[in-house]
Amino acid sequence: MTEVDLWTLKPGHKTRMYGGAEAKVLSETEGGERIKVRYLEAKDEPSLEGTEDLVNEDDIEEADQGC
Repeated sequence: MTEVDLWTLKPGHKTRMYGGAEAKVLSETEGGERIKVRYLEAKDEPSLEGTEDLVNEDDIEEADQGC
């Protein structure tokens, strides 16, 4: 398991969540505990697509900071 540092994530970065959903970062973390994301694709839970959520580093499997 690779730990993701929320302080390095910026708006526009894409993440893969545990469970396979892909999300786009909408805002930087303010306290180091959570970031706001919008789900782009969630094959196992299509109802998540297009919704926004606050997630923590334990929810994120990996991040693509080269977006």
